[in-house]
Amino acid sequence: MKKRIILLISSILFFPLFSIDSEGSVNIIETENTSLQEIIEDYEKKASGFYEISDFLSADLLSKKGPYLKKRLPQEPYNEDDLIYFALRQNTGIHIAQQAIKSSEADLESAKAQRWPKLSTEVSASLIGNPVGPIAVAAGVLGESPGGEKIPPEDILIYKGMENSLYNFALKFEQPIYTWGKISLGIALAKNALSLSYKQNEKTRDETILHVRALFQSLGYVNEILSVLEMQKKLGERLLAHASENRQAGFLTESEYLSIKIRLKEIDIALATSEEQIGSLLSDLSRYTGIANLDISQLDCKPSKIQFLPWAQKEAVEKSIKGNTDLQIGLLASEIRKQEAELAKKQASGIPDIGLQIELSYGGSRFPFLETDWFGQDNWQATISLALQGVFIGNKALKADYIKAVSEAIKTEKQLQEGKEILSAHIRESYLSLSLLETKIEYYQLKQAVNNRELLDKKTQMEMGIISEADFIETMILSLGNLAEAYALLAEHQSKVLTVEMLLGKEAWNP
Repeated sequence: MKKRIILLISSILFFPLFSIDSEGSVNIIETENTSLQEIIEDYEKKASGFYEISDFLSADLLSKKGPYLKKRLPQEPYNEDDLIYFALRQNTGIHIAQQAIKSSEADLESAKAQRWPKLSTEVSASLIGNPVGPIAVAAGVLGESPGGEKIPPEDILIYKGMENSLYNFALKFEQPIYTWGKISLGIALAKNALSLSYKQNEKTRDETILHVRALFQSLGYVNEILSVLEMQKKLGERLLAHASENRQAGFLTESEYLSIKIRLKEIDIALATSEEQIGSLLSDLSRYTGIANLDISQLDCKPSKIQFLPWAQKEAVEKSIKGNTDLQIGLLASEIRKQEAELAKKQASGIPDIGLQIELSYGGSRFPFLETDWFGQDNWQATISLALQGVFIGNKALKADYIKAVSEAIKTEKQLQEGKEILSAHIRESYLSLSLLETKIEYYQLKQAVNNRELLDKKTQMEMGIISEADFIETMILSLGNLAEAYALLAEHQSKVLTVEMLLGKEAWNP
């Protein structure tokens, strides 16, 4: 998660930007019908809210919610669970993963079908335009015998000729008898491929849930930062009003006045940046949930309470080895590559498969069962045979495929090992980052406590006329800046927590 850049106007050198009446009292200038007291009250609420959600002693234990089932369609404003409900039913990535499961199921059925007999038919019909006529030896064509008899004595029919139609029918039955384990290995491959599809679907589902949670919670923090910036802008406008009066009275130079306007414009830029970030987060949330043109007004969005990880770093690494979805996918992929190498080895061995073949066929000019004398033509036959199918002489292409399959299996195994090392490194880095962030948050808690005490003192001093409103506003702007930075740290902390949660997978949610 990107750390929000909070632009402050705390670097302003405040000159006497207030006016004093004839009786010596401080004049408090009102802007945009918002009183300073209202701003103070809003600040107190936000400061109190920060302490509530950043209290490590009452932090929430990491836990996975679910199964996100609802009896009726969620209604606006949507909370986090509502958005996850929509995502699980409308997310395109989840739909794609589910279709991949169906495809793998079909592949498994196809692999199983290789065990069973195959029954096939062949049918053809031809119309011959110029059929070959009969071939015969005419009587007496060879002369006559001494006795005056014809040689041959009568016509001898050698070939009766062709009719202008030819029909071919064949019914084939094929049954594998022994394939040296190729079929069983193919089924095992298909089963593992199906398991891989299920695991990839699980990963897509968990990642979708995580992204929705991260986006929703980020919106809560950024929206709160936006609110703080808006308070800074109101205070900046009050300072600008004071500055305008003091410029007219000659207490402030033009360049000093313009410097204050520049700082106020920086707040405008920070506000626009936060609004752009909110728009981007909403766009991503719309994509994941399938809710078109999602607006912040449709969400019940508040800053999330801080969470903590209940495991030591070493325990988290051990849990990740067992629960990380990517590692589980890697294990399945490694097993598949090994099986593919074994199958390639069998195919390259040249040992033929043994199968039974039975064929009933008919080929002749008479259509069976419909035309007379079709059976008497003796144009049908039945064949029963044992067939050998394979490459008896070494096939270099198959041997090359085997070498490649072995190489892929070794590569996948090494990638799996590398994945474990990378996973451990990610967890270590995340824990180090969390430790640093927690220290920073505690620092800002102390800093905010000091700011609150100082604001209380200066408010009393302002009410007594000891200091100006401008002095008080300067302190308040600084405190608001610290508060915005603190919220940004909370957002970053929650992002790291969610990252570890994803790295641990199902082990993060098991008791």
